[in-house]
Amino acid sequence: MKKNFVHIIAFICFFASSLAASAPSKKASLVVDMHDGKVLYSSMANELRYPASLVKMMTLYIAFKKVNNGELPLDKKLSISAKAAAMPRLNIALKAGGSITVRKAILGLIVHSANDAAVVLAEGIAGSETKFVAMMNEQAKKLGMKDSIYYNSSGWIHKKQKTTAHDQAKLAIALKRDFPQFFPWFSVTSFNFNGKTYKSHNRVLHNYKGATGLKTGFINDSGFNIATTAHKNGKHLVGVVMGGNTAKERDKLVMALLDDGFAKVGKQKPAKKSTNKAK
Repeated sequence: MKKNFVHIIAFICFFASSLAASAPSKKASLVVDMHDGKVLYSSMANELRYPASLVKMMTLYIAFKKVNNGELPLDKKLSISAKAAAMPRLNIALKAGGSITVRKAILGLIVHSANDAAVVLAEGIAGSETKFVAMMNEQAKKLGMKDSIYYNSSGWIHKKQKTTAHDQAKLAIALKRDFPQFFPWFSVTSFNFNGKTYKSHNRVLHNYKGATGLKTGFINDSGFNIATTAHKNGKHLVGVVMGGNTAKERDKLVMALLDDGFAKVGKQKPAKKSTNKAK
Protein backbone atom coordinates (compact mmCIF):
# COMPACT_ATOMS: atom_id res chain seq x y z
CA MET A 1 0.00 0.00 0.00
CA LYS A 2 2.78 2.34 0.98
CA LYS A 3 4.66 1.53 -2.23
CA ASN A 4 1.59 2.30 -4.34
CA PHE A 5 1.12 5.58 -2.52
CA VAL A 6 4.71 6.58 -3.30
CA HIS A 7 4.13 5.75 -6.97
CA ILE A 8 0.96 7.83 -7.06
CA ILE A 9 2.73 10.82 -5.50
CA ALA A 10 5.61 10.45 -7.96
CA PHE A 11 3.19 10.37 -10.89
CA ILE A 12 1.37 13.48 -9.66
CA CYS A 13 4.66 15.37 -9.29
CA PHE A 14 5.79 14.28 -12.75
CA PHE A 15 2.45 15.27 -14.29
CA ALA A 16 2.50 18.68 -12.58
CA SER A 17 6.07 19.37 -13.68
CA SER A 18 5.23 18.34 -17.24
CA LEU A 19 2.32 20.75 -17.31
CA ALA A 20 4.50 23.53 -15.97
CA ALA A 21 7.17 22.84 -18.56
CA SER A 22 4.67 22.81 -21.42
CA ALA A 23 2.65 25.81 -20.21
CA PRO A 24 3.15 28.98 -22.25
CA SER A 25 5.16 31.83 -20.82
CA LYS A 26 3.18 34.47 -19.00
CA LYS A 27 5.00 37.19 -20.90
CA ALA A 28 3.79 38.77 -24.12
CA SER A 29 6.40 40.62 -26.14
CA LEU A 30 6.79 42.46 -29.41
CA VAL A 31 9.32 44.56 -31.31
CA VAL A 32 8.21 46.71 -34.24
CA ASP A 33 10.04 48.97 -36.69
CA MET A 34 8.34 52.33 -36.16
CA HIS A 35 9.13 53.46 -39.69
CA ASP A 36 7.20 50.82 -41.62
CA GLY A 37 5.35 48.87 -38.92
CA LYS A 38 7.27 45.67 -39.67
CA VAL A 39 7.14 43.16 -36.81
CA LEU A 40 10.68 42.09 -35.92
CA TYR A 41 9.75 39.82 -33.01
CA SER A 42 6.45 38.62 -31.59
CA SER A 43 5.42 36.28 -28.78
CA MET A 44 1.77 36.14 -27.70
CA ALA A 45 1.49 39.76 -28.81
CA ASN A 46 -2.24 39.43 -29.56
CA GLU A 47 -3.24 37.81 -26.27
CA LEU A 48 -5.45 39.90 -24.00
CA ARG A 49 -3.62 41.42 -21.03
CA TYR A 50 -4.26 43.90 -18.24
CA PRO A 51 -2.57 47.14 -19.32
CA ALA A 52 -2.00 48.66 -15.86
CA SER A 53 -0.44 52.11 -16.27
CA LEU A 54 0.11 51.65 -20.00
CA VAL A 55 -3.46 53.03 -20.02
CA LYS A 56 -1.90 56.44 -19.41
CA MET A 57 -0.47 56.38 -22.93
CA MET A 58 -4.01 56.78 -24.26
CA THR A 59 -4.79 59.44 -21.65
CA LEU A 60 -1.73 61.31 -22.89
CA TYR A 61 -2.67 60.80 -26.54
CA ILE A 62 -5.99 62.54 -25.99
CA ALA A 63 -4.40 65.28 -23.88
CA PHE A 64 -1.79 65.96 -26.59
CA LYS A 65 -4.55 66.02 -29.19
CA LYS A 66 -6.47 68.65 -27.23
CA VAL A 67 -3.34 70.74 -26.68
CA ASN A 68 -2.43 70.45 -30.34
CA ASN A 69 -5.90 71.61 -31.38
CA GLY A 70 -5.70 74.66 -29.13
CA GLU A 71 -8.48 73.38 -26.88
CA LEU A 72 -6.24 72.76 -23.87
CA PRO A 73 -3.50 75.35 -23.18
CA LEU A 74 -0.50 73.89 -21.36
CA ASP A 75 -0.65 76.66 -18.75
CA LYS A 76 -4.36 76.21 -18.05
CA LYS A 77 -5.08 75.36 -14.43
CA LEU A 78 -7.25 72.30 -13.89
CA SER A 79 -9.34 71.87 -10.74
CA ILE A 80 -8.56 68.92 -8.49
CA SER A 81 -11.65 66.96 -7.48
CA ALA A 82 -12.09 64.83 -4.38
CA LYS A 83 -12.08 61.77 -6.63
CA ALA A 84 -8.72 62.72 -8.16
CA ALA A 85 -7.19 63.55 -4.78
CA ALA A 86 -8.28 60.17 -3.40
CA MET A 87 -6.45 58.16 -6.06
CA PRO A 88 -3.89 55.80 -4.51
CA ARG A 89 -0.20 55.65 -5.25
CA LEU A 90 1.50 56.33 -7.42
CA ASN A 91 0.41 59.94 -7.10
CA ILE A 92 1.80 63.45 -6.70
CA ALA A 93 -0.21 64.25 -3.56
CA LEU A 94 -2.82 66.45 -5.19
CA LYS A 95 -5.26 68.13 -2.80
CA ALA A 96 -8.99 68.45 -3.41
CA GLY A 97 -9.98 72.02 -4.14
CA GLY A 98 -6.54 72.92 -5.48
CA SER A 99 -5.35 73.13 -9.05
CA ILE A 100 -2.56 71.98 -11.33
CA THR A 101 -1.54 73.13 -14.80
CA VAL A 102 -2.02 70.90 -17.80
CA ARG A 103 1.76 70.88 -18.29
CA LYS A 104 2.44 69.61 -14.77
CA ALA A 105 -0.35 67.05 -14.94
CA ILE A 106 1.10 65.64 -18.17
CA LEU A 107 4.57 65.47 -16.64
CA GLY A 108 3.05 63.78 -13.60
CA LEU A 109 1.77 61.00 -15.85
CA ILE A 110 4.95 60.64 -17.89
CA VAL A 111 7.54 60.86 -15.13
CA HIS A 112 5.78 59.53 -12.04
CA SER A 113 2.79 57.63 -13.48
CA ALA A 114 0.57 59.72 -11.21
CA ASN A 115 -2.94 58.31 -10.89
CA ASP A 116 -4.32 61.52 -9.41
CA ALA A 117 -2.99 63.58 -12.32
CA ALA A 118 -4.60 61.14 -14.78
CA VAL A 119 -8.03 61.72 -13.26
CA VAL A 120 -7.50 65.50 -13.21
CA LEU A 121 -6.72 65.48 -16.94
CA ALA A 122 -9.68 63.23 -17.70
CA GLU A 123 -12.11 65.44 -15.77
CA GLY A 124 -10.57 68.64 -17.10
CA ILE A 125 -10.92 67.49 -20.71
CA ALA A 126 -14.28 65.71 -20.67
CA GLY A 127 -16.03 66.91 -17.50
CA SER A 128 -15.98 63.44 -15.96
CA GLU A 129 -13.77 60.37 -16.11
CA THR A 130 -16.69 58.36 -17.49
CA LYS A 131 -17.04 60.68 -20.48
CA PHE A 132 -13.27 60.69 -20.95
CA VAL A 133 -13.20 56.88 -21.06
CA ALA A 134 -15.71 57.01 -23.92
CA MET A 135 -13.25 59.27 -25.75
CA MET A 136 -10.44 56.79 -25.05
CA ASN A 137 -12.38 53.88 -26.54
CA GLU A 138 -13.39 55.93 -29.58
CA GLN A 139 -9.77 56.93 -30.17
CA ALA A 140 -8.62 53.33 -29.77
CA LYS A 141 -10.95 52.30 -32.60
CA LYS A 142 -9.61 55.09 -34.81
CA LEU A 143 -6.05 53.87 -34.23
CA GLY A 144 -6.97 50.28 -35.08
CA MET A 145 -6.56 49.04 -31.51
CA LYS A 146 -9.26 46.42 -32.02
CA ASP A 147 -8.43 44.36 -28.92
CA SER A 148 -8.30 47.19 -26.37
CA ILE A 149 -11.04 48.41 -24.06
CA TYR A 150 -10.66 51.13 -21.44
CA TYR A 151 -12.56 51.63 -18.19
CA ASN A 152 -10.49 54.35 -16.51
CA SER A 153 -7.82 56.93 -17.29
CA SER A 154 -5.12 55.73 -14.91
CA GLY A 155 -4.79 51.98 -15.38
CA TRP A 156 -5.99 51.34 -11.85
CA ILE A 157 -7.36 47.84 -11.26
CA HIS A 158 -10.40 46.94 -13.37
CA LYS A 159 -11.10 43.34 -14.36
CA LYS A 160 -12.58 44.26 -17.76
CA GLN A 161 -9.83 46.64 -18.85
CA LYS A 162 -7.78 44.77 -21.46
CA THR A 163 -5.31 45.31 -24.28
CA THR A 164 -2.57 43.50 -26.20
CA ALA A 165 1.12 44.10 -26.76
CA HIS A 166 0.32 44.66 -30.44
CA ASP A 167 -2.22 47.38 -29.64
CA GLN A 168 0.21 49.11 -27.29
CA ALA A 169 2.84 49.17 -30.04
CA LYS A 170 0.27 50.79 -32.35
CA LEU A 171 -0.41 53.43 -29.71
CA ALA A 172 3.29 54.12 -29.16
CA ILE A 173 3.80 54.58 -32.90
CA ALA A 174 0.79 56.90 -33.08
CA LEU A 175 2.09 59.04 -30.22
CA LYS A 176 5.40 59.59 -32.01
CA ARG A 177 3.81 60.06 -35.44
CA ASP A 178 0.97 62.37 -34.44
CA PHE A 179 2.71 64.47 -31.78
CA PRO A 180 6.40 64.80 -32.65
CA GLN A 181 6.57 68.09 -30.76
CA PHE A 182 5.51 66.39 -27.50
CA PHE A 183 7.22 63.03 -27.91
CA PRO A 184 10.54 64.24 -26.39
CA TRP A 185 8.63 64.68 -23.12
CA PHE A 186 8.74 60.89 -22.74
CA SER A 187 12.50 61.25 -22.22
CA VAL A 188 12.06 63.59 -19.23
CA THR A 189 13.42 61.90 -16.09
CA SER A 190 12.33 64.34 -13.37
CA PHE A 191 10.07 67.31 -12.67
CA ASN A 192 9.28 69.58 -9.75
CA PHE A 193 5.85 70.11 -8.26
CA ASN A 194 4.89 71.83 -5.00
CA GLY A 195 8.49 71.92 -3.84
CA LYS A 196 9.13 68.22 -4.44
CA THR A 197 11.19 66.57 -7.16
CA TYR A 198 9.66 63.49 -8.75
CA LYS A 199 12.00 61.15 -10.62
CA SER A 200 11.29 58.60 -13.31
CA HIS A 201 11.31 54.92 -12.37
CA ASN A 202 11.68 53.88 -16.01
CA ARG A 203 15.06 52.17 -15.73
CA VAL A 204 15.24 51.33 -19.43
CA LEU A 205 15.33 55.05 -20.14
CA HIS A 206 18.36 55.28 -17.85
CA ASN A 207 20.09 52.03 -18.80
CA TYR A 208 19.55 51.51 -22.52
CA LYS A 209 21.56 53.61 -24.94
CA GLY A 210 19.21 55.15 -27.46
CA ALA A 211 16.04 54.70 -25.38
CA THR A 212 13.61 57.55 -25.91
CA GLY A 213 11.13 56.48 -23.26
CA LEU A 214 7.43 55.79 -22.98
CA LYS A 215 5.62 53.99 -20.17
CA THR A 216 5.87 51.29 -17.53
CA GLY A 217 3.00 49.70 -15.63
CA PHE A 218 2.21 47.24 -12.87
CA ILE A 219 -0.72 45.78 -11.01
CA ASN A 220 -0.78 42.31 -9.47
CA ASP A 221 -3.00 40.93 -12.22
CA SER A 222 -0.86 42.29 -15.05
CA GLY A 223 2.66 41.68 -13.86
CA PHE A 224 5.31 44.17 -14.95
CA ASN A 225 4.61 45.88 -18.27
CA ILE A 226 6.59 48.26 -20.44
CA ALA A 227 6.30 49.95 -23.81
CA THR A 228 9.52 51.66 -24.81
CA THR A 229 10.93 53.31 -27.90
CA ALA A 230 14.55 53.53 -28.94
CA HIS A 231 16.62 55.15 -31.69
CA LYS A 232 19.92 53.94 -33.14
CA ASN A 233 21.65 54.59 -36.45
CA GLY A 234 18.61 56.30 -37.94
CA LYS A 235 16.28 53.45 -36.96
CA HIS A 236 13.35 53.77 -34.53
CA LEU A 237 11.94 50.70 -32.78
CA VAL A 238 9.24 50.13 -30.20
CA GLY A 239 9.46 47.23 -27.78
CA VAL A 240 6.63 45.96 -25.59
CA VAL A 241 6.78 43.41 -22.78
CA MET A 242 3.72 42.54 -20.71
CA GLY A 243 3.56 40.17 -17.75
CA GLY A 244 7.12 40.28 -16.42
CA ASN A 245 7.66 38.65 -13.03
CA THR A 246 9.79 41.55 -11.84
CA ALA A 247 10.66 45.00 -13.13
CA LYS A 248 14.27 43.89 -13.55
CA GLU A 249 13.29 40.82 -15.59
CA ARG A 250 10.94 42.89 -17.76
CA ASP A 251 13.59 45.53 -18.42
CA LYS A 252 16.27 42.97 -19.21
CA LEU A 253 13.99 41.22 -21.69
CA VAL A 254 12.86 44.35 -23.54
CA MET A 255 16.45 45.61 -23.82
CA ALA A 256 17.58 42.24 -25.23
CA LEU A 257 14.70 42.26 -27.71
CA LEU A 258 15.57 45.78 -28.82
CA ASP A 259 19.20 44.73 -29.34
CA ASP A 260 18.04 41.86 -31.54
CA GLY A 261 15.67 44.17 -33.40
CA PHE A 262 18.37 46.72 -34.16
CA ALA A 263 20.66 43.91 -35.32
CA LYS A 264 17.96 42.75 -37.74
CA VAL A 265 17.21 46.17 -39.22
CA GLY A 266 20.93 46.87 -39.45
CA LYS A 267 21.31 43.90 -41.79
CA GLN A 268 18.46 44.92 -44.06
CA LYS A 269 19.50 46.12 -47.48
CA PRO A 270 18.39 49.65 -48.36
CA ALA A 271 15.63 49.91 -50.94
CA LYS A 272 16.87 50.41 -54.49
CA LYS A 273 16.40 53.88 -55.89
CA SER A 274 13.89 54.12 -58.69
CA THR A 275 15.30 54.93 -62.12
CA ASN A 276 11.96 56.27 -63.29
CA LYS A 277 11.86 59.99 -63.85
CA ALA A 278 8.89 62.22 -63.46
CA LYS A 279 7.37 63.20 -66.77
